[in-house]
Amino acid sequence: MKMGLGTVRIVKTIGKGGTSVVYLVRDVQNNREYALKRIIVATPVAKDDCEREIKYMKGFNHPNIVPILHAEVKRIGGLGFEYFIVMEYCPSTLLDNMNQVAGTTRLSEKEILLIFEQILSGVIYLHTRNPPVIHRDLIVDNIFVSVDGKHKIGDLGSCTTSQYNPQGLLPIQLQALREYIYEKTTPSYRSPEMINFYNMKRIGPKADIWALGCLLYTMCFYINPFERQNAQGEYDAAECEKAIKDVDYVYPTEEEWILAERERVEILQRMRALQKRKEQDKKNGNKFNDLNDPDQQFLLQMNLNDEEYESALEMREMYSLELLALIDFMLEPDPDVRPNALQVMARLCTILKKSYPKELKRKTQNQ
Repeated sequence: MKMGLGTVRIVKTIGKGGTSVVYLVRDVQNNREYALKRIIVATPVAKDDCEREIKYMKGFNHPNIVPILHAEVKRIGGLGFEYFIVMEYCPSTLLDNMNQVAGTTRLSEKEILLIFEQILSGVIYLHTRNPPVIHRDLIVDNIFVSVDGKHKIGDLGSCTTSQYNPQGLLPIQLQALREYIYEKTTPSYRSPEMINFYNMKRIGPKADIWALGCLLYTMCFYINPFERQNAQGEYDAAECEKAIKDVDYVYPTEEEWILAERERVEILQRMRALQKRKEQDKKNGNKFNDLNDPDQQFLLQMNLNDEEYESALEMREMYSLELLALIDFMLEPDPDVRPNALQVMARLCTILKKSYPKELKRKTQNQ
């Protein structure tokens, strides 16, 4: 396939959406790998979305935002268009990395805060643009991890510079705004002002801060604070919205935390016993017969060495009050009171015992 940056060869498909596919491609001349996003659009609205994503990505230059390297469009049929966007290849997402250690050590508090610092740096870059750019879909799935381990904000198709004030809008306009917001956001990450227009609060950059609070909570506890399920274990949209409106979320009690830790350690012990049995079977020339069991396959995939195993067996302490207070700081229901990204960074630097970045001090004064 010939692109503006040269000829690339498709290696494999690494992602799919409604009208888009993302491929891992390799430059045939220098062997470098890229992510190629192919989007087919058939409506003016979808075309505008693609143009906006390309426009934003081309204008961004920050180590914690996935960069666009090339983009082109081709007409297909009468009204359709085919977009090709070449981006930096990031082999995993934050969600992938969380799942990878879910059954073993999980992420430590220090690891969580350092990852969050990178994400927050990217958000500050977006929010201090002129005009400010609002991402609107800051979820663990949209944080990508580069080859060198940097965490980068991606999936910028939901970005906007528009801020909305429900005050004075007619009912039909409010319904149109609601449908538009719901199309661009993830339900359990929506801020109160996005679902309760009757409070007449402006929808702007502070919505991203709420989403960051949800994201940080999810990194700690592996569940969104406002995700709700019905009796059948299915996602319950109405209860999720109610929880957001009521700011109804809790942290695990000490008893619940200890119980979860014990379960994690038990899984590790089962994993280790299975690994030892497999090694012994191999040594004795016997066939290992449990590979068709999904549970056994999961345990074997952990594949910890002795040092990692011993470290993972240690019971982890509950996260610090400072970290939980940081989540609470962002999950303020009133966007007028909720902190901005620079204020969140100041609080984070205090927790990490770091100096506030010099390059942000001038931006803080201008906020």
